[in-house]
Amino acid sequence: MKISIILNNICGVGGVERVVTNLANELFQGYDCQIHIISLFSNPKETENTFYEIDENVKVIHLGHKNFKNIKIVADFLNIGRQNYDHIICCSTLISLLALVANFGKKNNKVYAWEHSQYDHASYKIKFLRRMFYPYLDRIITLTKHDGALFSRYLKKVSVIPNFKSFESPKASSHKNHTMISVGRLGYEKGFDMLIEAYNNINTKIGDWKLEIYGEGKEYNTLKQKILSYRLEDKVFLKPFTPNIIEKYLNSSIFICSSRSESFSMVIIEAMECGLPCVSFNCKIGPKEIISEGIDGFLVEPFDINELSEKIELLINDASKRISMGENAKEKAKQYDVASTMSIWGEVLKLEKL
Repeated sequence: MKISIILNNICGVGGVERVVTNLANELFQGYDCQIHIISLFSNPKETENTFYEIDENVKVIHLGHKNFKNIKIVADFLNIGRQNYDHIICCSTLISLLALVANFGKKNNKVYAWEHSQYDHASYKIKFLRRMFYPYLDRIITLTKHDGALFSRYLKKVSVIPNFKSFESPKASSHKNHTMISVGRLGYEKGFDMLIEAYNNINTKIGDWKLEIYGEGKEYNTLKQKILSYRLEDKVFLKPFTPNIIEKYLNSSIFICSSRSESFSMVIIEAMECGLPCVSFNCKIGPKEIISEGIDGFLVEPFDINELSEKIELLINDASKRISMGENAKEKAKQYDVASTMSIWGEVLKLEKL
């Protein structure tokens, strides 16, 4: 069995790059197949410049394009079609479209759209392309049941496969450190500006509790200025992405997701695996398919900064609730272990285990 996974840039630092790496590694290690990661926009000269560790037996192909406007990208997709992959897993709408064109008439080459972002976030142009071309796909794979139902309007063959947790932790947080943590790209959609405001609301009432935000992105300067304007530079810290994020979770006591929108929140699963209670805005989809209200975390009305502050303060003041919710979160994380998720992939791709 020969499988390719195509994405924009495997050298990026983010959720898609992480889950593509995780899936490729697990497919090679657990099943009888060859795995190729095809990266459209990474430089072939920087073959070692990947943030996440890829199994040495997974072949990574860097095509070095700058954008989708380069006509040579079509030739490269035609070449991909000639490689006779059994399964071609595409990580964006445009990639799915190009793969469909390149594999037209090839019955043995199955093309899948693996949707990582929320359905409603797509532009009208992308929704139009989906409506026109997705009925010709072999399957659509979504992260949530909500999106699965929406995509089923285009194609009946839709599989809901949540991302599996990217690590297993034998330990859990002690909940003793007065640290809150949030993780994600520093973009507007992640709502870190609202999180900083929520922290500022309770700053004078929570003693030495600090907030650490791990991520990089275009909103860094805006967020830094907000921290300075509230004089929180000794309590709220913007830190870069780290490959050792597990240690940061374990040294924290509360996890907060302040996103304006989410698809499937890997960081919530990671925090739960480390035994952290989670406070999250109740986005249209995503967190509410993971968090059980009042059991392993709190779901806050979207954009309600005051309620977000209240739930954080509640957990800060109630150590027993932090601990019990954290224990429940650790148990919840078992639903997203590698074995259960990979069994679904194995069924979808009709793979044989080693």
